[in-house]
Amino acid sequence: MFLKKLEIYGFKSFPDRIEIQFERGITGIVGPNGSGKSNIGDAVRWVLGEQSAKSLRGGKMEDVIFSGTEKRKPLGYCEVALTFDNEDRGLDIDYTEVTIMRRVYRSGEGEYFINKNACRLKDIVELFRDTGSGREGYSVVGQGKVDEILSAKPEDRRQVFEEAAGVMKYKARKEEAARKLDHTQQNMARIEDIVQELEIQIGPLKEQSETARVYLELRDQLRLADLNAFLLQNERLTERISGYEQSLQDMGNQAEAQGEEEAQVSAQRGVLQEELHALEAQLDALHAKSAQAGTELERTEGEQRLEAEKEEHLRAEMRRVENKRAEDAQLLQNLREQTAGNRSAVEVREKEILRLKGEWQALEEKIGQADRQIGEKEGEIEASKARVIDTLNRLSDIRSRKTHLTALQQNAKNRIAEMEREGESAAQQQHTFADELAQARQQGQALLADKAAYTERIEKNAAQSQALEGQQAQAQNEVRRSEADWQSLRSRIELLMQMKREHEGFQPSVRSILSACAKNEALGQCICGVVAELMHVPARIERAIEMVLGPALQNIVTPDEQAAKKMIEYLKRTQTGRATFLPVSSMVPRTLNPRERQTLSQPGCIGVASELVSFDGRYRNVMEYLLGRTVVVENMEAGIALSKVNRSAFRIVTLDGDLFNAGGSMTGGSFRGKATGILSRARELEEGKGKLDALKNEILQKRERVAQLQQQSEALSQESLALRADLNALEVDIARENERCSILAQNRQERANQAARFRQEAAQLGETLLDIESELAQIAQMEQNIEGNTSSSQEDMTQTQEQLSALRQDRAALQEQSTALQVQLAAWEKEYHADVRDIDRIGRDIARLETEVARAEEDVARMQRELLDARGRQEKLKDELAVERGAMDALQAELGEKQALRTQKQERAATLEARREQLQSEQAAVLERQHRIDVQKTRAELEMENLQKRIWDEYGLTYGTAQEYRREGMSLAQCNNQAGELRGRIRELGDVNVNAIEDYKQVSQRYEFMNAQLQDLQAAKEDLIGIIEELQKKMAVQFKERFAIINENFKEIFSQLFGGGQAELRLLDEENLLECGIEVVAQPPGKKLQMLSLLSGGEKALTAIAILFAMLRLKPTPFCILDEIEAALDEANVVHFAQFLHEYAHKTQFVVITHRKGTMEAADALYGIAMEEKGVSRMLSVRMEPAGEAAV
Repeated sequence: MFLKKLEIYGFKSFPDRIEIQFERGITGIVGPNGSGKSNIGDAVRWVLGEQSAKSLRGGKMEDVIFSGTEKRKPLGYCEVALTFDNEDRGLDIDYTEVTIMRRVYRSGEGEYFINKNACRLKDIVELFRDTGSGREGYSVVGQGKVDEILSAKPEDRRQVFEEAAGVMKYKARKEEAARKLDHTQQNMARIEDIVQELEIQIGPLKEQSETARVYLELRDQLRLADLNAFLLQNERLTERISGYEQSLQDMGNQAEAQGEEEAQVSAQRGVLQEELHALEAQLDALHAKSAQAGTELERTEGEQRLEAEKEEHLRAEMRRVENKRAEDAQLLQNLREQTAGNRSAVEVREKEILRLKGEWQALEEKIGQADRQIGEKEGEIEASKARVIDTLNRLSDIRSRKTHLTALQQNAKNRIAEMEREGESAAQQQHTFADELAQARQQGQALLADKAAYTERIEKNAAQSQALEGQQAQAQNEVRRSEADWQSLRSRIELLMQMKREHEGFQPSVRSILSACAKNEALGQCICGVVAELMHVPARIERAIEMVLGPALQNIVTPDEQAAKKMIEYLKRTQTGRATFLPVSSMVPRTLNPRERQTLSQPGCIGVASELVSFDGRYRNVMEYLLGRTVVVENMEAGIALSKVNRSAFRIVTLDGDLFNAGGSMTGGSFRGKATGILSRARELEEGKGKLDALKNEILQKRERVAQLQQQSEALSQESLALRADLNALEVDIARENERCSILAQNRQERANQAARFRQEAAQLGETLLDIESELAQIAQMEQNIEGNTSSSQEDMTQTQEQLSALRQDRAALQEQSTALQVQLAAWEKEYHADVRDIDRIGRDIARLETEVARAEEDVARMQRELLDARGRQEKLKDELAVERGAMDALQAELGEKQALRTQKQERAATLEARREQLQSEQAAVLERQHRIDVQKTRAELEMENLQKRIWDEYGLTYGTAQEYRREGMSLAQCNNQAGELRGRIRELGDVNVNAIEDYKQVSQRYEFMNAQLQDLQAAKEDLIGIIEELQKKMAVQFKERFAIINENFKEIFSQLFGGGQAELRLLDEENLLECGIEVVAQPPGKKLQMLSLLSGGEKALTAIAILFAMLRLKPTPFCILDEIEAALDEANVVHFAQFLHEYAHKTQFVVITHRKGTMEAADALYGIAMEEKGVSRMLSVRMEPAGEAAV
């Protein structure tokens, strides 16, 4: 595997898309400071998954997106793609070429791709795990990474060594197992809390379920009362709105008639207004003509005065111009005489200046020639110095290279022998691991077969459990329906009992007496009861009896007249109303005579009412008094026939409640609802108790069915839990075997790679040894040639310096002569320029005066002409004035006539306007009344709308659907009173949990399920602890072995880089291999053994480089990006660093970001990064020739 291509767009200082092609070997990235070359390394680190913005030299992750410049706008996203050649399958993915890409948007959203397929960050991290090329490895090493190795705490330094030791995969698996263990423990704690909480909930939920049933019954009753109040109030509002609409229609007709009359008046006024407008237009035209004529008259008079003034002004101006022309002519003559004298002096000075300039220019030519000769000699001296310094530098580099090559020669021989021994050992270990891997795979296949069998049984149980759940849900629904029916019936019975206790349906006076008798035993002995409660009426004739007795059902039966008297006195004393009393002792029965009884044989006749009801014999006189002369018949036809036969001698009532009164009158019609319920209350209570017992037995049977299904479901659930527990244990075994196979496969591959690497490295070291011996011979010959050339270059430089001194003395003498001439020339030029300026000034004055004299003569002639014109215009203006005054008088006369006509028409228009305003006032009054009624209508509609909205919000019903809940015989006041009473009872219940019944059942089931889950989690916890312990053992063994190898490599490479000395990596606590810190101890040649922190900057950098190459020797990374890690080295050590790059380049592909000459010369290809536009980096590239010489 090697790095093939890097593509960048919008990352940091690269707003334009760039592409860098990499080859095997060493690639250099160069450029001046601040050009953005280190952004290449940041881009690679970022695409490999770096999540720390600080590590990328930013404050937040959005800082990596190009932020714009003065000339370019910021970009909205950036992306980096990295392509690898994967022919050797170094990456565990079945592609010969792998491209990973990362993209981030300014909004903070990020994306990852592998071969253009979206993936997670975790997938990229796992792909590069233990290859040395991940974000946490040592494939990207910058100055920051070097500082981390050198300056970090010993405990923080070990991460790089763990990657090199190949334990990061185990560490990641251990952390994953630890997270699962922590998650399992959290789940256990959470489930334990849940179990405790469920134990607390079970008791209160039972009480809450009972309260919920009562609440639901009251809520249904409140709904019925609310809906009936809504319907009644809605009907009242509808009637009010209809009345408002009729009033609005009448007022609209009245307003329409007033509007028609107003339109007629407005039309007449409009015609008159048009006539006035026309008249006004004529007046305006006359006024305009009059004004124009007045204006013309005034203008003509003004022009006449202006012409007179102008003539006087012209005469005065002519006199002033004549005087000025004479003065300018005299001054012009004087200036012409002065100019002639100045011109002769200028000619003399001009000739002397020309002579002095010629002498000075000749001297300057001689000085320039001397300067050129001096420059040539100075260039020769600098070139000689450069040749000498370059020769000495080359000699120093060659001697240093010679020393280094000698050390490399011996090291290569030792390393070849070591590679041959290690290669044989790795091949033997490879065969051992292959045998163990085959055995582990066989065991894994057997475990997978067991897992499939368990999975099939679990799926079968799940299907059966799902079927049982469906049956159980159906049975539970049936139980809930029966329970709801039972609860509804029980609520109805309780309501009837309460109505009986509270005497609901009786008039207030009767209720008052009954309540007082219930509280006062002495008073209670004065009554036997009310009529309705002292008889039992069959359901068939309930309505008939209620229609016959009517209010008499509420009559109070007393033992005698004295008791009745006491009750009447009680009503008077308490002022609670009036009532009818029936003393048993004084009641006279009323019955049919024998002749009347003979008529009862008519078809449809049922019987005498007093004989159809049952009662205590003590109250026979009362019952016969009330019902003894009332006959019950089937229907109206039977009633009519019977009434004709007995000539309406007694009262007849049909089963539907239609009455044939004694004497012939009839009462009948429709009913809004059922009967008042006073008679049917006891019967309904008795029947309801029987139905309640039947429903209770039905519920018990259904609950037994639910319990049976629950037992079957629990048994099946227990079996499934046991199977899942066994399956979990089996999956742990499978995971353990997979882990073992993975480790064995990795160990086998690592040993195979090591054997091949050792053979390849031995062969390459042999070739390197031959190259070193050849280079040593060339260096010896170059050293001899350079020493011979150095002395001759120094002699030539001394002779050139003597010639330069003589040239400088000659130039100084010439410079003195030139300075004297310049001073003399400057004095003559000063006087010359003064004379020239005088001549120019006088010439300008002469020209100005000549122009002014000519202009004065022209002005005099012009003013004479203007005087003649002015006299002619004055005569003409006198004639125009006479004509204009006559026209003005005619216009004034016509204007007076028109104004009189306008006054007449305005008076007529005012009369029409007054009538129109009166009509508008009357119409406004109608509209005001109409508006008030409309407001009242709107309020009523709004009230209706709010009422309907409240019913919709509270019950989800419209007016139409609410009609289904209508109950006849209820007034609005009754509905509101009943609703208020029900709300009070609901408030007394307090907070109600309507789901308490179902919650209680679910909590019980969940409690059992959670206990089973707790046992499964305990088993999983023990398995995870075993896996973590096994991974820790493997990590400790592998880290110890490979750390020892890295330490030996570090000692050897440190000695090679420093040309001696010694160094060591130390574990601070060998008993705690997986967490202890790592200390670096170094002793450069000629110094004491000391900690890394006490070394100089260059020594620290070289030590860190030694650690890097030590890890690369153990586990070469496919590619390595080095960002100016050699910046602190001197030139000699840079050369050593470059040689090590060449030594490792056959195993690792290097990309070096640098500005050091030695590193650039070692590169096979160079890419240049430049910042020609501020804030924008661009790329240049040059492919190096085999000789290693190129320019960027």
